[in-house]
Amino acid sequence: MLSGMFTYLYLRTINIQLTASVVGAISWMFNGYVMVWLEFENTPMIAFTLPAMLFSIECYLCKKRMYQFSCMILFSALAVSVGYAHLLIYQLIFIGIYILYRFTQTKNNGNPKILFLNVMAPMGAILISFIVCANFFTGHLMMLNEGQRHPYDCQKIFDKTACIPGEYLSTLIFPDIFGSPAKKLSLTPKKHGQIYNNYNEMCIYVGIPTFFLAMISLLIYRQKPFVLFFMLSSFLSLGMAMGSILYYPLIKFVPGLNLSTPTRIVYIFGFAMSILAAFGADSLLDNENKSLKRILPLLWGMIILISLSLALFVQTKTGRQIVVDVSGILANIDTPNQYYILKESIFKYLKQYYAIYSETILTPFVIACSVYILLVCLLRTTKQNVKIYILWLISFILAYDLMSFGLQYNTRSIESLAYPKTPAIEFLQKKQSRYRIMTFGNFYFNGFVPFGIEDIGGYSSFYPGRYGQYIYLSQQGPEASLPERYSRWLTFNTFKSPLIDLLNMKYILISPDTTIQSEQLSLVYDYEIKIYENINAFPRYFMVCGHDIATDKQDALKKVGSYTGEDFKKKVILEKKPGVTYDSNALSINPSYQINEIFCNANKIELSVESTQNGFLVISNNYHPGWEASINGKKTEVFQGNYIMQAVWIPAGKHHLVLEFKPFLMKIGLIVSTAGWLILFGFLIAFCLM
Repeated sequence: MLSGMFTYLYLRTINIQLTASVVGAISWMFNGYVMVWLEFENTPMIAFTLPAMLFSIECYLCKKRMYQFSCMILFSALAVSVGYAHLLIYQLIFIGIYILYRFTQTKNNGNPKILFLNVMAPMGAILISFIVCANFFTGHLMMLNEGQRHPYDCQKIFDKTACIPGEYLSTLIFPDIFGSPAKKLSLTPKKHGQIYNNYNEMCIYVGIPTFFLAMISLLIYRQKPFVLFFMLSSFLSLGMAMGSILYYPLIKFVPGLNLSTPTRIVYIFGFAMSILAAFGADSLLDNENKSLKRILPLLWGMIILISLSLALFVQTKTGRQIVVDVSGILANIDTPNQYYILKESIFKYLKQYYAIYSETILTPFVIACSVYILLVCLLRTTKQNVKIYILWLISFILAYDLMSFGLQYNTRSIESLAYPKTPAIEFLQKKQSRYRIMTFGNFYFNGFVPFGIEDIGGYSSFYPGRYGQYIYLSQQGPEASLPERYSRWLTFNTFKSPLIDLLNMKYILISPDTTIQSEQLSLVYDYEIKIYENINAFPRYFMVCGHDIATDKQDALKKVGSYTGEDFKKKVILEKKPGVTYDSNALSINPSYQINEIFCNANKIELSVESTQNGFLVISNNYHPGWEASINGKKTEVFQGNYIMQAVWIPAGKHHLVLEFKPFLMKIGLIVSTAGWLILFGFLIAFCLM
């Protein structure tokens, strides 16, 4: 709703007529790329800030008031606060170029004050928003060099991540011609090894009416301001997503863009097309240019003809074989007979899927023909009120087109079924001690997070690289060579590793029709699912008497892979000399200790520790150099133990231990953010006094 509202306000600010502004607002509010990411929330959240930033910039350029300057800061800060770094980078580049474009379009008469106000003030507002949101940047900087992602170079980034192929442009009219995750089959074209070539990442569907109206920009870019800017934005962003060399400067000079897929720049393409559709609609309402009346029906007619040709082409077996590549599905089929049967069944389904009467073909084609007829009628009529009525009708068709697309893709379910508390979850929540779980089978990734149950696997777009290496070692064994990159999805094929036990993995969850035979597991729950207890699981906090010094990171990983469960009970592997000694005879004695958790959250742990011997307290949480510790109020060092964990030297006796996450960058971020808020409040006070 906010996306549509601010798009409408922006378009009205740049003198687009009301009905045409509604077209642009609907186009962006229900844009296909935004809709397919609806359940991820961050894309719809940042989507409204893009037109909001443009709206605030235009308002400031018009009146240059302090409250408008404050609005620029606010909307920029909101964009940063969403926390979607990838789209934020694209959006900020787009906004920066827009500000420079507006400067070239504004008459400043050589006045340096106007120059400052038109360029430096909007840039300054964005800079202040960065200061206000400094914690966002410091948080990302802390992980930049420690994450599991590694940069791609320009030659590999499209081959290894994703690239929109030329044939995918057909989805501008037939959005599901290559299938959809919401349907039985999804056959998005991709090269071998491309990990991001999926329906979401490559969605360029902007709505059929939007596409038709945006085509008008090819004929009016010299007549109307802004059209050339948004037309070039749409061409360049789509070209970059398709693998153009134009993306090279972004990979080379913009931090972070070499870590993931370039296809997400279609976010800018979708917005630019929405604005171009509004300009196209506006030109139809007020333009009497005879050349438009001659050329546009031909241009739109070509789109209809190409659409009809494609619709008829997929009616043939040869056409279906050319359009759809099923080699990926058939790659793991061993016997020729199974290969033939599966291939025939797929193409039998595709014959129905591409039938001329199917939803895949008929619905988009009917919409395209309807829009064509209405646009030609709008173009031919001379009565302004009739033009407006026709454009409203096109707006309703556009709303139906995009909303039905979004509703079909996104699941609809009863609210009570979203993360329901099942008996198995209640069983786990009753457990008093801290533990982690592991799942096998069709469990929803990160599905236990709302209930406070920690999972050693799941999905994360960015996590510590060492953790990825540790998990890989636990699954593939100590002799396995580490891969160059690690998946965002952490899944498991075995639990039989001391490295898994060391993670405080106490419970294994599987489907009710599966049974595990293992001496280290005990069945403790058998109802809607099965839950096994791992009797070898280490506690979250435990003491060891000895330590083993690794010479470097690689040596530490090698030692971790070679240790047994009994070894981990006696020693912790460190990567730095602790400056303490221990009696080697003590390794044969299990230390007697008691650890009570007083307080624990993501940034602070408070423990009461009592031990009969000197030793290291090992905490099976991810290590970060930003953790600080104190024993009885005196600072002590937090070591990196067992490659990924925290370790603190504890002398014999009873002690009060506190660990707090206070990284230097976070402190700097807090100070800078506070300064930013003070500056912002200063502007507001100055505005009130004026």
